Parts: sequence; structure tokens; C-alpha cells
Amino acid sequence: MVAMSAMLLGAGLVRAETGVTVQTVLIGQSVSLTGPLAAIGTDFSEGFKVYVDEVNRGGASSAAI
Repeated sequence: MVAMSAMLLGAGLVRAETGVTVQTVLIGQSVSLTGPLAAIGTDFSEGFKVYVDEVNRGGASSAAI
């Protein structure tokens, strides 16, 4: 049981680092861009893009998001 738990935990840690490099951190977003919630989803997506651009301009770390 402990070995199985350790194996599953280890698999999760490896997957958590996909998209992370020294220069970039890949972040995904799930929003509705069509249908009845498209207006809200589009606004949210555009706001997120503005935030990411602001963070990348600020130079808080050496990795861009």
C-alpha cells in the first residue's frame, strides 16, 4: 500500500513540472469562448492575457509565463 502511494505521488510530481523550464512557465486556462457564456469567458481570457503581459514586463523572475 505504501509503495503504491509513493508511486502515485511520484507520478503526480513529474506531471506537475511539465511546461516548466528555466525561461518559461506554461499556464493553461479553461474558459467558455462560445455559447451562452462566451462574453464572460472572452472577457476573462483577455484579462488573463493582460495580466500575463504585465507580469512578463515586470521582470519579477527570470521565467516568463
